Amino acid sequence: MLLNGAEPGSASSEQLRAALFGDLPLNDVNAALGELTDELLQPNEDAGLAISSANSAWIKDTYTWQEAYQAALQSTFNATLEQLTTAQAVNDWVSEATRGKITDVVNDEIVQQAILMLVNAIYFKGQWVNQFDKDATAAGAFTQVNGIDLQTAMMSQKFDQARLQYQVLTGAAMDGIPVDCPAVRLPYNGFTYSAIVAMPAGNISDVTANGEVTLETADGPIPYSEALAACRQAVAASLGPAMAGGDWPAAESPVNLYLPRFEIEYSANLNEALQALNITAPFAAGDLTQMADINGQPATDLQVSDVIHKTYEKVDELGTEAAAVTVIAVGTSAPVETNPPIDLRFDRPFVFDIVHDATGLALFVGDIYRPEEWSG
Repeated sequence: MLLNGAEPGSASSEQLRAALFGDLPLNDVNAALGELTDELLQPNEDAGLAISSANSAWIKDTYTWQEAYQAALQSTFNATLEQLTTAQAVNDWVSEATRGKITDVVNDEIVQQAILMLVNAIYFKGQWVNQFDKDATAAGAFTQVNGIDLQTAMMSQKFDQARLQYQVLTGAAMDGIPVDCPAVRLPYNGFTYSAIVAMPAGNISDVTANGEVTLETADGPIPYSEALAACRQAVAASLGPAMAGGDWPAAESPVNLYLPRFEIEYSANLNEALQALNITAPFAAGDLTQMADINGQPATDLQVSDVIHKTYEKVDELGTEAAAVTVIAVGTSAPVETNPPIDLRFDRPFVFDIVHDATGLALFVGDIYRPEEWSG
């Protein structure tokens, strides 16, 4: 939505295009996004799969949408157009779009400083093809990055090799040290989406002076956070065309899988992260001239003031429920078992992604550092 509001050929337009869409012309970008959205958002009520995405655009009453931009918001993004008055109004819209899972994403200060806001909300709920037995869930130790063990609600299930896709991915930590990352692909009913779960393999050593455990590798110990980042990169490399092409193999041995229940909320301001990706121009005035008018003339002093992202995710024996919201606030310048079973115990921080199978696109990505504590 922001790209459509940037002056064609401007630094903002080129930076957004380079980071997200390559050399595609804007019309092709919009068409591709429409096709991708249609493919991703195909609920399967019979399989208990719910997936939705909603967009809204909010503007102060002293400004008006430019005609072409308003048309793009409504036709390409199916966005509802609202007057920007209070934080509560935006938060109420977000709550409805995420079925009550995210209720508070912006505050009055952000709304007061903003001229307009672009909001996207995604909701997902899916049931495992192979659900976990609640009676098998028991207390299990989970080692946190700081070395402190947490007693978690550890789910467990034994998979025959034909029922589970498993492989060891290889990532590279700093200095090129290879990190093995055992990973499983757990499908949701309907076989449209899957969860990818991965973590670094190897022994964990004592906490070092920096307050973090290290992972022992063949090339020496490395900080666990670096090893987890290497697994994050390895998972990303396994998605896209590689996943869509069916490159995930079935396990060669039975797998005893242990996965902790978790329910997390996370929020962040993405300004610095986006600027680190060389998306800097939208944060300065001058390029976002295609969005709104004031007093009948294009508003030329608009700039991105905040990009806020908030997520919710819950994983239990039945499946997964997740929601995510992104707000862009724009202001002015101011077979027969022949091998022994594999025990795959996610008892340390791990990668957890929800992925669309046909495209290999990760809809939700996360690193789980603290799952649900065991309460008996």
